Parts: sequence; C-alpha cells; structure tokens
Amino acid sequence: NQKKAYHEVKGYFKRNAFDTSGQLRLVADTIDNTHGRVTRRRAFVCEDTSKLQTLRDWPELTQVLAVETIS
Repeated sequence: NQKKAYHEVKGYFKRNAFDTSGQLRLVADTIDNTHGRVTRRRAFVCEDTSKLQTLRDWPELTQVLAVETIS
C-alpha cells in the first residue's frame, strides 16, 4: 500500500538503529527461549517523523517504531 514510505522507513532504521553506528536509542530488548530456539527482539522508536519525507501527509503521526528480530 505504501511502498515508498515502507522503503524510506526501512532505510532510516537500518542507518539509524540497526547499523553499529546508529544513533537511535533502544527502547526495548527482550530474549525469548521458546520452541527450542532463542530469539532476541530489539525495538527502536523515531520520535521525529519530520525526518521521513513520505510520512509528512500523516499529520497525526508522532512516532514510528521498528522491531528487529535476531534468531
């Protein structure tokens, strides 16, 4: 539905959260040990949506969240 927004947001979080030099603060970090495997989930939040051009038409949007799953 929102392919341009998806790609921009994905790239933003890749650069600013998931890369080792990322600047975004980690807001949650959990480890789940179920079904015979260990899974780590890390959540990051972008609180300044003005940095994302494709989301400017969403005036009520205040945050964008990304969750990284590491198995």
